[in-house]
Amino acid sequence: MRAVDLKMDELLDFRPDEGTVFLKDTRVLIENADAFGALRKDLISTLGFERAKGFLIRYGWACGRNDAFNMKDKFKWEDELEWEFGGIALHTLEGKTKVDHDIINIDLKKKKWLLKGRWTNSYEAEQHLHYIGTHNSPVCWTLIGYAGGYASVFLGKRVIYKEIKCLGMGAPHCEFIGKTEEEWGDEIASELPYYEEMRISEELEAAQRRIQLQNQELQRAFAINKKLTELVLNGEGMNGITQTLASIIDESVLVFDNRIHLITTHIVSKQKYLSNLQKRIKDTLKNIMAVPGKEQEYNTLITRKVPLPLRFKIEGFILSCVIYPLVVGNEILGFITTVKNKDEETSTDSIMAIQHSTSVFALEIIKQKSIVDLEQQLRGDFLESLLFDNKTSEESMYAWALRLGHDLKGNHSILVFDITNDQFLKDYTEEKILLLRKDILRFSDGFIKKYYPSVFCGIVNDKYVILFPQTGDGVIKNDLLEFISSINERFKRHYPKMILSMGVGKIVASIDQYPGAYKQAAKALDICHNFKPGKVIFYDELGSLAVLIETQNKAELLNFMNEKLGPLFEHDRKYKSNLIETLEQYLESSSIQQTSKKASMSISGLKYRLGKIKELKYNLQSQQERFDLQLALKIFKLVQVECGSEKPSS
Repeated sequence: MRAVDLKMDELLDFRPDEGTVFLKDTRVLIENADAFGALRKDLISTLGFERAKGFLIRYGWACGRNDAFNMKDKFKWEDELEWEFGGIALHTLEGKTKVDHDIINIDLKKKKWLLKGRWTNSYEAEQHLHYIGTHNSPVCWTLIGYAGGYASVFLGKRVIYKEIKCLGMGAPHCEFIGKTEEEWGDEIASELPYYEEMRISEELEAAQRRIQLQNQELQRAFAINKKLTELVLNGEGMNGITQTLASIIDESVLVFDNRIHLITTHIVSKQKYLSNLQKRIKDTLKNIMAVPGKEQEYNTLITRKVPLPLRFKIEGFILSCVIYPLVVGNEILGFITTVKNKDEETSTDSIMAIQHSTSVFALEIIKQKSIVDLEQQLRGDFLESLLFDNKTSEESMYAWALRLGHDLKGNHSILVFDITNDQFLKDYTEEKILLLRKDILRFSDGFIKKYYPSVFCGIVNDKYVILFPQTGDGVIKNDLLEFISSINERFKRHYPKMILSMGVGKIVASIDQYPGAYKQAAKALDICHNFKPGKVIFYDELGSLAVLIETQNKAELLNFMNEKLGPLFEHDRKYKSNLIETLEQYLESSSIQQTSKKASMSISGLKYRLGKIKELKYNLQSQQERFDLQLALKIFKLVQVECGSEKPSS
């Protein structure tokens, strides 16, 4: 028989009536991996790392020896090597890890043994990360014990396995080497005591040393935590915390918010290609957070809050990264990423510093959010008084605005905007929508403060309101259009699935004009939602339409437009003509000569088109007919598709 022919469903014999399970007549147990993780945690807490490591290595060694004897006796192998490979196959079938070999050099006659390979999805490393976190040395203790015990029975000589890389240290997988004790020489001497049971006196001495080490680690941890916490209390901010952490661990540190935007970074000396690495890390995080099929990485990073190790090859350099989540309750605040270009173990002090820093970063983010939320509440109260309450004096309003960092004197435009997408938000709860609105306001506020510090932004009545001042001698509308274009571009980049609509009221010059201008902007926004979602409407450009239009009679307006302009739509569509455009130009100019100049058209050509319009039963001499047509054209202009080739219908 060959090892590859082993099938678990053929090996196991379930006997539910007896409450037993057998593997080729040898009773076995089916255990929960999480239960082993909890037991491992208790062993480490009770015995300490060193004694727990020895205990689990010896346990794994015993399991490996027993399986080696059983596999030899229960199967007829094609040759002796298949017996050895049978143990490897059994390890994989039991779900403990996936084993891949890179080098196999076994000589039974000369009693030589060299076996190198990888363990992928080690259950032991995963449980250690889940219950304890990353460690500065390999943690797959039962696996190395098992491999050594099995190989020793097979070779008839003591074989010791050693992990050289481990998932529990932040590596992408585990790597091991197995050699005879003799071939290892002095290199393995420090590991041999774990294979022997210690006498009580030795255990007491070891316990004393362990307590001293733990006390030293505790003092260092306290010092690190104190240093990082003082940065928050002293108002050093994200930059100060990041710089301090990077200096402690001697690694580059990148901090991202929950939208995966880089907040701050500190790059240690002689570390290259960080700009390319930033993009790779951001792409990785975006895939984990948004792409289907990444549930395992998401659960590891967010649900279980386990650091995610990554390795990137950039221009020939291998960079090792570890992503640490910043999660409080069910809210994702952001991510810390540490980067090093040395293939070496992370020290205990560095691990402690990173673990403490996650709490400090989370505290700083919550602190900054609280400040922003309070400021936004104060701005909302101010806007509510400015736009709806006529009881506060002008002097008080000017003073109130100055306390909030804004000068109300001078001309202003009021903008009201909203970001919507009913299809996208249909599955959102009210709480999630509220969080999204807060996030949008924080983003708007941050963008405006950075690039347009003289602009005021806040929320009132669930609408985003912007007070845009005239600066210098410039034309306020030109500045306003530039601002709208800039903020629209930013929103499309950061909220690609949302639709930004905006209404703009008339320019105000005094406090008493703000309520009216706000109503105008709000009405323009309502019209925008109904007729031109994702666009900007200026109230003063609506003309007479602003007086007549109400958002709830959209169907009636469209019916009126189609009734008045329907024959022209049909003619232009059928004959590919431009009678609608000609009619609009003629009604604006009121004379054939002026229309001819404006349209760059000969008088005879214009008269021909006007004749066609008259043939369609339009009386351009009637004042009422002209008014109706102008109103219908305004409605058409409001709802027409920008390319101009499609005509709306009711």
